[in-house]
Amino acid sequence: MKTKIFVSSSTSIDQATHSYSITIIPDIITIDGEIYEDTKQMSPESFCNRIKYDDSSLIKISHQNFEYIDNLYKQTKAQGYTDYLFILSPYEYDMEDDLNKLKEQYSDDNIVIYKSNVASFLLALMVIEADKSLKNQVPMKKVIEMLDNMSLESIGGIRIFKETEAELISPFDSSILNTKSAGESYIWSNHQFVMIGKSSKKRDKDANPFKAFIRSFFEKTEGLNIQPVLLYSTKNTAYLNYLRDMIKSIYPKLKSIKEIALAPRIQLEIKNGLGIAYLSKM
Repeated sequence: MKTKIFVSSSTSIDQATHSYSITIIPDIITIDGEIYEDTKQMSPESFCNRIKYDDSSLIKISHQNFEYIDNLYKQTKAQGYTDYLFILSPYEYDMEDDLNKLKEQYSDDNIVIYKSNVASFLLALMVIEADKSLKNQVPMKKVIEMLDNMSLESIGGIRIFKETEAELISPFDSSILNTKSAGESYIWSNHQFVMIGKSSKKRDKDANPFKAFIRSFFEKTEGLNIQPVLLYSTKNTAYLNYLRDMIKSIYPKLKSIKEIALAPRIQLEIKNGLGIAYLSKM
């Protein structure tokens, strides 16, 4: 069994180390009539800078059409893969019709469509774990069950900070979360974790929730062979610098922290989002 996984660029999976068995389907970015492919022709950093200095741009993020997906699939078949797993975040659910059309066109192939309720960088980490399991000859059915369990654990474990002048909400549907809870966030046993927040208008007056979260984050990851990651989608450069300084003050022995600009689709959704994550070092 040789499985190819397809996932959208909205996951920012290209920012993490992954195998060639994972293929990224780039979003299409249209800015004032100019068309770019996400990650290939416009990086998330470039997109962030573009919207930071030009609020008047007409921006549209769309999916690739069926012809693109079909050609990509044909290339994959030629590489000797036997099974194909398309993993969709809620932002890609509308691709399902094209993927079902693909399944009908290649009815003899084992094409699986998995609709996750998880999005962005957290889904990227889940995809990487799924790929590792498939390479270890774990059956597809078991891998799907693993993804389901990861989703449930993620949703159950991510908490929300909610203050009058400072707010962090998860990228998931808030209706399935306990919005009254505040505190620590879940850390996967495989030492991969992410939390993404959406900023409110005023945050400088009371940053205690963030300090407590960051302090807890470093306490729980103490001694692990990990690489801290700062996730951002913000036009507020001053606050990003403030968060960097806060991390340094809480954990002064940290020499550097990797910074990741979230995918353009996510940037448009959460506007001013900030988060902290970590990846296992290879």
